[in-house]
Amino acid sequence: MKRFGMNIIVMLCLLAVIAGGGYYVTQQVNYVMTDNARVIADMETVAAPENGRLDTWSAQTGEQVKAGTLLGIEKATTAKPQDEIKAPIEGTVLKTNASPGQMVAQKQPLAMIADMKKMYILAYIDETQIGDVSVGNTVDVYLDAYSSTKFSGEVSEIGYEAGNFLQGGQSSNSQQSSTPSKEVQRVPVKIKVDDFYGNYVALGMNAEVKIHK
Repeated sequence: MKRFGMNIIVMLCLLAVIAGGGYYVTQQVNYVMTDNARVIADMETVAAPENGRLDTWSAQTGEQVKAGTLLGIEKATTAKPQDEIKAPIEGTVLKTNASPGQMVAQKQPLAMIADMKKMYILAYIDETQIGDVSVGNTVDVYLDAYSSTKFSGEVSEIGYEAGNFLQGGQSSNSQQSSTPSKEVQRVPVKIKVDDFYGNYVALGMNAEVKIHK
């Protein structure tokens, strides 16, 4: 009787292993997957056009601005009396440390503006799998903050330059090896998300993507 019970347990374990292996194979056959992905938005830097002093500066962190919104006026040290500093795009002021009366140098960053209405996922796909990725492919997106929610997306752009992009800015050279080997290069892939369903989503949030082949 005990042997019979043990046989049942062994059989159940084997079935679990087979089922798990089958699931893994199915995932590999049908999807290109990576957790080296995060939420991104197009951004523009607002910079001082000349050396001079900020006569006025009204931009505040978190403020919504339109393209062309006047953010400040700089009195230049050149013959030009003043420069108007305007928002280059519509979006949200992510950060600004500028203030009226501040002396600034030419091209000094004054603020960062992001188009938060068009956030997307930037995923890095191994070069060995990029051949299975095409613009228009359907994508299942999972954010770490909402791991049980599947967001629908689509590959909108594939990068033209590969690199050693690793999650968290790590480097594959962090572990030394006596045997030289080629580093796996990764290609950036832009994924447009149809809808975040009203969930709070912040730039830089980690994501996992499953790109349908």
